[in-house]
Amino acid sequence: MKAKWLPALLLSLAVSVVLFSLPFLPALLSDGNYFGLKRKTDVGELALPATDKQTLSLVFLGYLQCGTVCPKQLLNLKVLDERLKNAPVRFIFISLDPERDTSTKLKQTMQALGERFVAVRPESFQAAQKLAMDLMDSAAIRPTSQSYEIDHSGFLYVVNPARQLELVYTSTALDLDRVEQDLRRLINRFDDRK
Repeated sequence: MKAKWLPALLLSLAVSVVLFSLPFLPALLSDGNYFGLKRKTDVGELALPATDKQTLSLVFLGYLQCGTVCPKQLLNLKVLDERLKNAPVRFIFISLDPERDTSTKLKQTMQALGERFVAVRPESFQAAQKLAMDLMDSAAIRPTSQSYEIDHSGFLYVVNPARQLELVYTSTALDLDRVEQDLRRLINRFDDRK
């Protein structure tokens, strides 16, 4: 006779393994040379501010009232900004909540993070969703008793100077040493093309 608790135990074990491996997912799925998940997709239509021919863009879609993923990823970006002080890198925060993320709030937040931080405020949530879809991501409004939350991935995207998606980081639990190494390799690759 089969134990009734066995399927539940196996499911629990499988979920535990998946949750444990999330921080390592980029490295597991990468091509072996990068910590981040390697992608090569044109993002020419993505509404990113113009850049020079050597600057990498780290793109994060989030919102200022987020209490979970966004503060952690913004802190990751701030640490990377400090580590890559003289490197041609910029950090782009695309608001998924243009209704509450006013231009003033976004400007204050970006100024607090540093001069290489730029905010993009789409005209509506639907426009923000479109930007997320352009990166093969998603965002959805979830009503709460007080207001609403926005469910989103919290992924970080690295866009090269040719406006192509290079890498995706799928966790907030990043090995910042390895992310920095990835970025320096990409910077050197584009620096060699001068």
